[in-house]
Amino acid sequence: MNTFKENIENIWGQKGRDWLNSLPRIIEKLSMLWSLSGIRPVANMNYNYVALAYKENNLPVVLKISCDAQLILNEYKSLKHFDGHGTVRVLDFNAEYNAILLEQAIPGDSLKTNCLHDIDGTIKTYSQIVKNLYKQDLNDDDFVHVSQWCKVVDKISDQRIEKRFKDKAIQLKKYLLNSDRQEYVCHGDLHLENIIQHGNSWLAIDSKGIIGEMAFEAAAFDLINSDEIKANKNISALLSDRINKLAVALNLNHDRLLAWVFLRIIISAQWFIEDGGSPEKMLTLANYVYPLLQNCVIAQIHKQTNIRFEPASMNYKDIIFSWLNEPHIQEFWDNTQAHKDDILNFMEGRKIPSAYANGKYHYWIGFINETPYCMMMTIKEEPGKKRETIKNTYLSKTGSTYSLDFMIGNPAYFGKRLGAKTIEVFIEFFSQCIDPQADTFFIDPDVENPRAKHVYEKAGFEFIADFILEGSGCFSGRKTNFLVKKLNTKFQID
Repeated sequence: MNTFKENIENIWGQKGRDWLNSLPRIIEKLSMLWSLSGIRPVANMNYNYVALAYKENNLPVVLKISCDAQLILNEYKSLKHFDGHGTVRVLDFNAEYNAILLEQAIPGDSLKTNCLHDIDGTIKTYSQIVKNLYKQDLNDDDFVHVSQWCKVVDKISDQRIEKRFKDKAIQLKKYLLNSDRQEYVCHGDLHLENIIQHGNSWLAIDSKGIIGEMAFEAAAFDLINSDEIKANKNISALLSDRINKLAVALNLNHDRLLAWVFLRIIISAQWFIEDGGSPEKMLTLANYVYPLLQNCVIAQIHKQTNIRFEPASMNYKDIIFSWLNEPHIQEFWDNTQAHKDDILNFMEGRKIPSAYANGKYHYWIGFINETPYCMMMTIKEEPGKKRETIKNTYLSKTGSTYSLDFMIGNPAYFGKRLGAKTIEVFIEFFSQCIDPQADTFFIDPDVENPRAKHVYEKAGFEFIADFILEGSGCFSGRKTNFLVKKLNTKFQID
């Protein structure tokens, strides 16, 4: 009870103290409202009052009351969304007292106890819960997006979180949030203590209701406990093995899951600091996970080439727009105001619709030795999209197809034979870190720009034919080269 009281006071201050004082009265009111008897608080409360009780006909239930109205509302909405598929069922909700009434899982043992003697079986059970939650359609977007949680890494100022941890978290956040991944309503806090036994089944409790991807959801798995840290010498190897097993069980990209594991650790550390707690446990984990990131694809690409990419942002607005004024860019680049407005729209987070290609373009700024020097454009060639006939023939039959455009804007790096290498690194980065299904890339330089065609061929593109650009863009009606690059496959044309 002391931990519960301290948490409430640390997080909510005077509001929390007032709520604690009013809690007996609230419990009495809810007891009468919901006809509860035998109310007995659980021993391990942290941030909410939780008690076991009985309703009419001796039906076992759980009473949960929160100091925070939004938190309990989010849990209620998410449990209604899951509707008992992988979670306990919600029986009633009271907004006046920030309370929910839940079915009681019996015997209620947590999956964490199972983990101590059967890690492989625990991963199997955990993965099934993740899959059960994933099956529910995203039919309501009235949930918080994971990007809101990730914003806390930008606020890190406490010296206990090392600069290398903060920098890596920010880098991973940018990559992960700008990737093309299927998202759904996640539990959001699916650690092992939030999965409990109900008869012969396992059900999740304490759902947060966060829109995100499966790798984000699974990254909450308890990879190691304190006793194992004390007893094992090679903690990083143990963590790597379990991350790999979890990735295999859920058919997830290993590096992507690893990236989310590290990012969630740093987010948790910052939350502990903001709530007046200690980040020590999270930072200990960060020390063991950080070395594993050095072997992931994101780090390897950067290390081997000194070239890296990140989504274009307002931090580089002036640089990018200065490049657009360079003579070597203006000759073959779309410098219409509509295109400039779309670049700005993307950098501002696509908060309003864009008429330029329906706002489908993504813009990436490239760095060499941490100096901005180029920009890439990508757009996914969606099925059914109107496009030149020649392109339909070469669309991927096994994965995703993207069209690219590219410029080296920094004049200090123009003409330095960096073009082919830059494109090769970008395609490797994109297909490994952004969309692993991407296996086909289109590019279409103007026929009056033979230098570009030569660069693209050096980067592994195959020239197919010339065609006339359609549409109403600034280059429509111009004769254009069509080049295609396939990854690890031969052309398959019907």
